[in-house]
Amino acid sequence: MNITIPKTAEKTIILPTRAELLKGIMIIAMSRANMSGMYPMGIAFAAVLPLEKAYIGLIGMTIGLAASGASVGKYLVALFLYYAVIFLKKYTGEYTKAVVLGLSVLVSGALSFTWTGISRDSVLMLVIEAFLTGGILVMVSTLGEKSERGFLATLVVAGGVLNGVSDMFIPYINIGLAPFAAIFEIMCICYACELPTAVMTGGILGLMTYMNQPQAVLMAGMLMIAAFFSALLSRVGKMGTAIGFLCGITISVLYTDNLDVLHAAELFGAFTLFALIPEAVHIKISSAILNLVTPEYEEPEINRRVSAQLKTVAKAVCDLADGVTFLSGKNLESARMREMFDAVLARVCKNCALEKSCCHKNSRKTYESMYEIWQAMEEDGYCDHTNIPLSFRQVCVRSESFLSEFNHVYELYKQDALYQGEALSGRGIIARQYKEISNVIRALSHELEAGCVEVELGKCRFSAVISELQEPKRGQAVCGDSLVHFERGNKYFVILCDGMGSGEAALSESRLTAKLFEEFLKAGFAKETAVKMINSALALKADKESFSTVDILEIDLETGITDFLKIGSAQSFIKTKSEIAVISSKAAPVGILENVEAEVEARELKSGDIILMVSDGISEAGDGVLKNEWIKKILSFDNRRDEEICRLIISGAKARMKFSDDMTCVIIRIKRNRE
Repeated sequence: MNITIPKTAEKTIILPTRAELLKGIMIIAMSRANMSGMYPMGIAFAAVLPLEKAYIGLIGMTIGLAASGASVGKYLVALFLYYAVIFLKKYTGEYTKAVVLGLSVLVSGALSFTWTGISRDSVLMLVIEAFLTGGILVMVSTLGEKSERGFLATLVVAGGVLNGVSDMFIPYINIGLAPFAAIFEIMCICYACELPTAVMTGGILGLMTYMNQPQAVLMAGMLMIAAFFSALLSRVGKMGTAIGFLCGITISVLYTDNLDVLHAAELFGAFTLFALIPEAVHIKISSAILNLVTPEYEEPEINRRVSAQLKTVAKAVCDLADGVTFLSGKNLESARMREMFDAVLARVCKNCALEKSCCHKNSRKTYESMYEIWQAMEEDGYCDHTNIPLSFRQVCVRSESFLSEFNHVYELYKQDALYQGEALSGRGIIARQYKEISNVIRALSHELEAGCVEVELGKCRFSAVISELQEPKRGQAVCGDSLVHFERGNKYFVILCDGMGSGEAALSESRLTAKLFEEFLKAGFAKETAVKMINSALALKADKESFSTVDILEIDLETGITDFLKIGSAQSFIKTKSEIAVISSKAAPVGILENVEAEVEARELKSGDIILMVSDGISEAGDGVLKNEWIKKILSFDNRRDEEICRLIISGAKARMKFSDDMTCVIIRIKRNRE
């Protein structure tokens, strides 16, 4: 019989973070930006989103276009065509993507002529819109770059957003939101930047904000003049910046003899807000703006040479990986399969009242049921009461113990198959190692090209306080679990490893795994890359039945975003003000399978939230599907210190555990630092 170890499907849709929701709101506003009957801003910004977050752009565009009365169908078809081509061809270059998006707009626009009718003007506008959409895509793809190009893209996006809300007013005071915000932004940039940047800002924001109005060019010129005077007087301070802007606008209005283009309430409202904001806030705004307009790093010649050499090495290592022959899994003999089944029966069914009936009289039916359980294990990567045959549950009186033992023996079976060369190939593992090393070298070359330099970060918004308690298995001198925790930049890592077995042997295995992960993560490797490389290395070890579970926690101390990466490890618990959530994993421990597909689950935590990490000596204590409810009950009390919670959980596990095992309890509390 053939064994196929299914590969976990890649995640195609990712839930939006706070930043992604903000992008969705911006897409709504930009989709409403009318540029002479064209709406290229929203679709260009939506096309920047990666494929797994494309739905955010689709929703934002639909809402924005519908609110503006534009043709929703044409742009949705264009975006669908764009993502289809990008997905099939795997294009990555921004100029190639711009061409694809422009062609998608052309095709969808041509299709729309079937119900809107065709004319020479409509064809001309469609061609212009296609070129404009592609150009805006190239521009917005540079957002976030610390360069003049990235700053220009930021101005265009800001202008598109303001254009989209140009028909909205601030409640109760009847001030236009778009001109009010544009004037305030221009004054902030005039206060922070040099004269040329300030004048460029006035022109771009003025033109973009009023693009759907006849006086767009006039307003661009007036705001450029106002920005010129504002930047000239910015050396005096923020009041000089504001007064300079007022003087520039006054001169422009008197020269053009047009008093209706800008309402006094909008001008003086922005002036008042700018003047009332404390100097400390202005310094922060100025710092952020200056960071955007920092010139691009001029890469030394030696960086280019070293980067080219690294790329050459990466290609050579990748070619070496391709040259290593990968052997697929061979057929396993049915005798070895029966040997595994017999081992489970010997451990569980001995002295059972139904032993004669199951193991002798109805042995064929019993083995068929076990084979179905084995198939469920192969397909799902785990086995519990949710995926075993109903007929087995109705007959077996020791189903709980049977499933626990089956999972244990299955792990040993896989490990033994590895060393016998029947399920996995050592050559495949080595090839995968080469691939990962090639990817790491290539990433280093890209960083060197970009001139990336790590800087020492200041004090973060959050800090993490850790409490831990360990209990060795009964009869053992040491606990076989290993725990490490450290900071790297603004990230805080906690790694908990549980070695196979107990005592010194398990401690040696878990300590090695934890040390490897610590070194890889401190060196700057991504969690996923570290998992693949370390798993391959441990799988090649000569020791039989040697593996370790891995539980990695990564906390961003600046945002509170916390990543959970689990490989064969026990459940973790998150206590917030509203709930106690459970994070679990079904991936096999490291060192068993050649290809570990570990998924990262992200949660946003706040000050006062608690994370509980435990080893399986604690998580396996209790019975039934609600066996971990006692842990939640202990966590639900608010007035207990973290050390006391650890002691209560260890004591509770010892009282409930049928078979003694190593126990580790770790509590990480998130705290907000004082400003």
